[in-house]
Amino acid sequence: VIVQLIGRSLSHAQFYHGLMPRTYCEEIIKNIGDFLINGEAAFILSVMIEKKKVERVSHIRIVHHSGLWSIEDDETKKTSTIFSLIKLYEKEKFSISDATGPFLKSVVRRPDSYLIHEDIEVGEEIGKGAFGTVHKGKLRRECRLMLRFDHPNIVKVYGIAPGDTPVLIVLELASGGSLKSFCKKNDPVSSESLVLFARDSLNGMHYLQTMKVIHRDLAARNCLLGAQNELKISDFGLSHVGDTFHLETMKSVPVKWLAPETLNTGTFSHKTDFWAYGVLLWEVYSRCRTDPFPGLTNAVAKDLRISHHPPMEPLPNTSIAWKEIMNDCFMSVFFI
Repeated sequence: VIVQLIGRSLSHAQFYHGLMPRTYCEEIIKNIGDFLINGEAAFILSVMIEKKKVERVSHIRIVHHSGLWSIEDDETKKTSTIFSLIKLYEKEKFSISDATGPFLKSVVRRPDSYLIHEDIEVGEEIGKGAFGTVHKGKLRRECRLMLRFDHPNIVKVYGIAPGDTPVLIVLELASGGSLKSFCKKNDPVSSESLVLFARDSLNGMHYLQTMKVIHRDLAARNCLLGAQNELKISDFGLSHVGDTFHLETMKSVPVKWLAPETLNTGTFSHKTDFWAYGVLLWEVYSRCRTDPFPGLTNAVAKDLRISHHPPMEPLPNTSIAWKEIMNDCFMSVFFI
């Protein structure tokens, strides 16, 4: 409780980064003496130090005792507020951690995407999704990833407010709702719209590849629509930055959207994302009336993917160009 209350009083201090995790701090602290404060269960001073000619970020607890704040293991310097404690160490150039340690040189300022709770007006609830159910640590990681994106076919994140609980994320409003809901309300969806959905999702996936992001959960359920019904890929809770990702256990995975190499070895890559894109194409041209491999269990669908090529045929209403693209997605070796 005290962390939450004091954290609110620090909300306008540029050195306070709220509930962001240590990994975030270590990514943005670059030089000796650079520092910031973060905290969830306790306030932590994160500062770049050098020990034995090796630079690393040290995380030091700020402790509260008898109404005064001090740096852990150095109770000779105490002040009534965290703000005044930091200013004291800055002004007097007191060493951190030991007599030969660095002093606080430069505040690592919060990015422009850092928002303050009191500046956000929370409106009516418009739905529930992955953002409302994932673990908050994962939520912060997902938001940090999405802040990098700037593409019309990717849902935009405008900022994150991690200074208090609940952590708030400000997302672009996809006013057209979900792709699946749109198809249900407008059945039958026009062939022209299906082509646009296929094109938009392909453009979004290509952008993610240029950003070296593996989505890992591309499916119609994770596609939203903008004001002009332009498709936007969303839900990056499982995403990974890099060329490959290996999953040790294959529990609670969307089996019907996974490539054979993922099912066999637990490996995800940009190629397996485009396999999933082929399944998404099938969903689009089915007008989202059913999940892929209708009537089949996950086990049967898994065997079909591994033993048959292609594992699923394009639907009769699929245009010739998109049939070819779908079949290309299911090639055992596929390069974009």
